[in-house]
Amino acid sequence: MADNQDTNGGGESSDAQIKAAFLRLGVAFEDEGNTDSETVIAALNGLADRMEVLSSERLKFETDLVAREGELRTAQAEVAGLKRQVAAQKGQATKARAEHTQTAEQLAAALERQPDEVPARKLPKDLPELDKGDVSSLLDLVGSASKVEVVAFMEGTEALGVPPLTIESDVPVPLRVGFAGLALGVERWEITGPAVIDGWALYLDGELAAYRKRDAGQLTIGSHQVWNLAGDVLL
Repeated sequence: MADNQDTNGGGESSDAQIKAAFLRLGVAFEDEGNTDSETVIAALNGLADRMEVLSSERLKFETDLVAREGELRTAQAEVAGLKRQVAAQKGQATKARAEHTQTAEQLAAALERQPDEVPARKLPKDLPELDKGDVSSLLDLVGSASKVEVVAFMEGTEALGVPPLTIESDVPVPLRVGFAGLALGVERWEITGPAVIDGWALYLDGELAAYRKRDAGQLTIGSHQVWNLAGDVLL
């Protein structure tokens, strides 16, 4: 350039100003004092290349940002789904605990129920026989019955002093299949003597469904003696 001296009295030359401007953009001239057109063009091309790199990096950053935002929304949706699932499970657990408590209370009430003022039942001459192959079928009948009774007998007549275990409504019937037959699935069924028992019967909706003599023979419970019958019932 013909005159590189600034005309404003002692200021920087135009070459120096051009170099300073390019330096601010991150472009430095290697040849001091050389700011001809070719050098400026080369510097501008270098600056264009740098801007292309920055633009590409910005596009990549924006693309990554969009992807991360999508992943964040997906994660938030999963967290919300898990929260709903946990809330539903808590609700189900609360409902199950309430149902279990209600069932336990109903079963306890059935165990403590006093006998109705009705004549003692007597066994028929032809007793229903129950073998291992009939147990599953009997349990199906138990499940469909609206009233299930476990009744103690002595010499063919309902035992005095032993109120029947009566299950009604929607209370699960506490019977289970044991090695030796159909047993009572509760921990305690206590009565206070006197009582004498030599067999157990199962009534479904008032009809005799099964009967079995005690394998150990007659059970005698003394006066005022408390006895747990839960493990004695076997059909």
